Amino acid sequence: MNENLLFISYRRADSSPHSLALRLELERNLRAANVFLDTKTIRSGVNWPEYIQNALDAANVVLVLIGPLWLGLDESGTRRIDDPEDWVRREVHYALSHKPNRVLPILLDGASPLREQHLPADIRGLASIQPDSLHLESWSRDIDALLAAIHVNFGYTEKTTSFRFPKPDPLKAKTNLTKSDSALAGRAARIWALARVRD
Repeated sequence: MNENLLFISYRRADSSPHSLALRLELERNLRAANVFLDTKTIRSGVNWPEYIQNALDAANVVLVLIGPLWLGLDESGTRRIDDPEDWVRREVHYALSHKPNRVLPILLDGASPLREQHLPADIRGLASIQPDSLHLESWSRDIDALLAAIHVNFGYTEKTTSFRFPKPDPLKAKTNLTKSDSALAGRAARIWALARVRD
């Protein structure tokens, strides 16, 4: 895998729309960035646990998306994060154990910062890492700040001609898109629609 791999760790029930939009932003705006997102990177027929492990091994940076449902609380009051076999917990534990200086938590839409006492012992270190944040209502500004943080902390550089997915409607905000840009903007618009439905 690409040595500049950025691995997006997220919980589908918590942050699928955000993860898809973030992947598009990173691939569009960072030089030599290869982004791993399980639903878009793993092909059918592949041993997905092995593939995810290989991606974690190769990752240069692990971005941990944390929304209001990240702990995975179900109707019975059980938290998925407390299960040692929970994949989000496994991803975070591996990242903290093998590349602690290459982990960046990202709080989504006002999610509360993590507290050590609320986390399993093997991933409590995540609460000690200063998080970044992304909000749908200030997406463009927050993405600019996140890209700057990734540049300063991890050495990635932005492309000279970068593209932002405006909020709330990328299709209406750009009139001179190339065919490739239009396709990406259309995908982003559908992601925003999903996000609005979830809200």
